[in-house]
Amino acid sequence: AAAAPPPPPPSALSVDERRRQALRLFRRIVKAGQRLPTQNRRDFVRYKAKLEFTRARALRDAADIDMHFRLAETHLETVERHGEHLEQFMAHEPRERIVDSLYAAIAAPPPRDGK
Repeated sequence: AAAAPPPPPPSALSVDERRRQALRLFRRIVKAGQRLPTQNRRDFVRYKAKLEFTRARALRDAADIDMHFRLAETHLETVERHGEHLEQFMAHEPRERIVDSLYAAIAAPPPRDGK
């Protein structure tokens, strides 16, 4: 069986279809970010996605549009992998020990010069 032809680049789509595709991609990034273990990380992914997608709204050049879609897809893959790795880490490392280590590092006095 022959392989399906590759989809057209985003810039070749109608404006409405491009908006739908961008919205689907935005939602996938935010959803992937929700798998991250800390609220700070989840908030950052949502903030960064919203910022980048808002900036990309003004794009009109076909090459820029295609490049931003590819970049967003790369960000999605990065967030998904980051979430997977952190889930694996958190599954093997008891949360209490992580929190205790963080508090110990924060509470430790700063090193003294020469002592």
